[in-house]
Formats: sequence, C-alpha cells, structure tokens
Amino acid sequence: MANVEIGRIALVIGETGVGKSTLANIIYNEGFSEDHCTKPFKVGSTAASVTRASSMQYNSVTKNCVIDTVGVGDPVLDEQDILGNVRSLVRNTAQGVNAVVVVMRMARVPHAARANMYVLEKLFAPRDLRSHGVLVLTHWEGEIGDEDGDLTRWIGEDQEIKEMVSRFDKVILTNNQLRGKGADPDCREKCAKELLDFICGTTFKVKARPVNLTELVVDLFRKFGAFMWRRTLKVKDFMHKCGESGVP
Repeated sequence: MANVEIGRIALVIGETGVGKSTLANIIYNEGFSEDHCTKPFKVGSTAASVTRASSMQYNSVTKNCVIDTVGVGDPVLDEQDILGNVRSLVRNTAQGVNAVVVVMRMARVPHAARANMYVLEKLFAPRDLRSHGVLVLTHWEGEIGDEDGDLTRWIGEDQEIKEMVSRFDKVILTNNQLRGKGADPDCREKCAKELLDFICGTTFKVKARPVNLTELVVDLFRKFGAFMWRRTLKVKDFMHKCGESGVP
C-alpha cells in the first residue's frame, strides 16, 4: 500500500466473541445499519476461520484503514499463531495508528483480555494509549444514560480492572447485537457516533515503541501461559521455537 493515500488508521483488538469485528465494520463503513455491521470483516459464526490472524481493510472512498485482530486473546492459538500475531501487531503499529480500539465483553475480564492489554502496554507509551486508545465494553445490558453508574458497578473492588480502565480517556458501553430480544439500534447508533467522533478527533498518529519481540513473547508466556492457551510450552522450549522462527 506504499502508493496508496491513507487517511486514518484504526487498530481494533479483542478476543473472539466480544463483537470486535462488528465494531471494525462500523468504523470501516462509518455507519451502524445491519449491512454496515456485517462486512467486510466476517462476524458471528463465520468468524471462526479468521480468529487466528489479523485482517486489514482499506476503504478507497474514505481513505481510512481498519485492522481487525484477535491479538493473543484466543485459547486456540498455538505458539506459531502467537508469534505471528505479536509480530503483526508490532509491524502494524510501528508506522503509527490514529486509534487503538480495545474491545472487551462487559463481564468477568478473562485472561485473554488481560494478555492483550499487557501487549498493548508494552507497545505504547502510557500517554499515547490514553490519548489514542478507547475501551469499548460490549454486551452491555443497561439503559442509555446509566453508563457511569454501570461502569462503576462493573469495576467494583477489582483494583486491576480499575487501573486498566483508568488508562483510557474514553470508555464506551454498548450492545451491538443485531437481532433478537437484546438488539438495540439506538445503542448501536450511539456507539457508532462516539467511536467515529473519537477517531476523527485524532489529529496525529502514535507509534509503537521499539520492543524485543523474543522478550515480549516469552514474558507473555510466563505471565499468562498457564491460563491461556491449550498447548502451553515450557519457557525454555518456547525460546527454542522463537529461535527456529527467526524471531529477532
């Protein structure tokens, strides 16, 4: 895409099943209708084939680019997937992004979400994550107008979650369900407007900090490996895998 004019770049990251790709579609299409929410990124049951990799879409009309990634937040990932996804995150953020959209389900925060946050905190300076990061909590069951109280109750006494939320200047609560009893077009419209306003309000890109990829991935395995991935290697074996893969 070297000869293509690129406007704003949004990175959307979240574990499988939280509504990440729906949000990526909203950003790409700059709309919130059902058609806007379901393409070009695959959503729902069709997403199984893309959960292991990042997907990038360029909108030739708006000139904006959206990156949809599960990050490291999926239990089906093996060591090669994790290496590849961290590599992609480093590569996709090295030249700068206008927004880092972190998507989590508004429920108990799993290790997958915490692992993704760990990677983002290693990549971005705190001030950059605060100014260009937005936390989107999906599957919200509240009423418009009750966001602050519901967010406070969700955080509760969990100090780690409180610190995580405090890293973002912008937090959006939403329910982007398209069909069924829980579908709420007004909530989806509100989410789309807040999210797009946030992205359009960024006037410059923030770049990821240089990292040692081997150290980052090994640290990730030490911290989350026992809880996260179904095929967990010992750190020594994983470092050997890194060497075989040519990780710098």
